Amino acid sequence: MAVRRRSAAAQQERAESTAGRAARRRMAKTKRARTGGTRRSRPSPSLRGLAASPRVRPRFGIVRDAVAELRRVTWPTPLQARNLTLMVVAVSAVMGFLLGGMDWLFSRFAALIIGPV
Repeated sequence: MAVRRRSAAAQQERAESTAGRAARRRMAKTKRARTGGTRRSRPSPSLRGLAASPRVRPRFGIVRDAVAELRRVTWPTPLQARNLTLMVVAVSAVMGFLLGGMDWLFSRFAALIIGPV
């Protein structure tokens, strides 16, 4: 059986990826040491009871994920929310008038070609 030898580039790439993995592991370890945490994060206080029960966890995993995602959201200020709402209403009104006008024009054009119905 012949032994395949790796090319120099492949060996270099493998060494770099191994070094990168080791560096990421060291960074994670120092981060855990700084924060005093372990590899597993603690569940939020509102979901602590759900995480304790192994039978309930799979069903409510989506709830836990949704709560975690909502905590990361950057919510707009009331002024931004008002301005964006007004912008949506204005754009919707303009598009409504444009589409209504085009419909009216096309119906008149069709009436000219076909004749009044």
